Amino acid sequence: MFKLKEKELKTGIMLLAIGSIIYFLVKIRIVLLPFIAGILLAYLLYPILDFLKRKNVPGTWAVYILALIFLLLSLIFAFLLVPAFFNEVSGLSSTLPEYIQTINDFIGRINREYRRAEMPSTVKEALDRSLKKAEEQLIKFLESFTDKIINGISSFFTLLLAPVITYYILKDLDRLKRGIIRLIPASKRGLFYYLGSEINEVILGYFRGQVWLSVIVAIFSTIALLILKIPFNIILGLIAGFSNMIPYVGPILGSIPAIFLALLRSPGKALTVLVLFFLIQQLENSFISPRIISKEVGIHPLVVIFSLLVGAELLGFWGLLLAVPIAGSLKVTARILYREFYAGE
Repeated sequence: MFKLKEKELKTGIMLLAIGSIIYFLVKIRIVLLPFIAGILLAYLLYPILDFLKRKNVPGTWAVYILALIFLLLSLIFAFLLVPAFFNEVSGLSSTLPEYIQTINDFIGRINREYRRAEMPSTVKEALDRSLKKAEEQLIKFLESFTDKIINGISSFFTLLLAPVITYYILKDLDRLKRGIIRLIPASKRGLFYYLGSEINEVILGYFRGQVWLSVIVAIFSTIALLILKIPFNIILGLIAGFSNMIPYVGPILGSIPAIFLALLRSPGKALTVLVLFFLIQQLENSFISPRIISKEVGIHPLVVIFSLLVGAELLGFWGLLLAVPIAGSLKVTARILYREFYAGE
């Protein structure tokens, strides 16, 4: 009779438990969003908290000081940027019919040009169908664009819970650590500390680097669009910045709205926006990114792409944002656990 080794049985049970937890988390993913954002914010703010503690500021007071700094920065951000952002959203809503009409006129011109061209009837019929479908899809997208922005703003207000969650995580961090450590057998605590520090290094390095890169790209993009007098430059700059946090595809996705709005002004302006966004990305990829990110995650591009697809399917935007650090953490975990349990066999 085939018998499982004790180690194999434990591994199977552990994998089954992990799979069950992941399945449960996927089912409640909408509820998890503010918690994910809160944990992420706590990760980003923890180095400041640690610095205050090392300066002999008591733990509770360090959290209060950090919360006050965060609140002041948020208020400054709100007073400076939020009114301009909502004005641009309002302006976009009011000018949307004009843009739709411009697109209709543009498609109409293309229609007239190609109808005058000499081509077989079958080709013309195929082009007719393609153009009609493209026009319908484009108009449908534009008509729902404002709704998508409003839904995004609603999600943003839901995420306002995140700072509250961050506050309680940082306030009770030592207690949370002690509670987790008590769950770990004493013989495995050294391994747990080492694993935690390695994962922490991957996640912290990735997110700190990506936040800085996104801020830089958002500022450069907004300035470029402002100089070119492209409307809604703040919105488009923020989209470019946020999208930049998604590896590979993010910069492309972030540039599409700006290029599209520039195209409605003139093809030349769209080309200029395309070139400027390309130069910003080259500057980031060649000079800024290597210094900030510096191979913190260290996973193959194919694994990155696969992780992004899985993340997008499970959690949408947040899945795209978290896919790479999670993949990096899983790689570190697999390497350490394999070395601990199997390398000597």
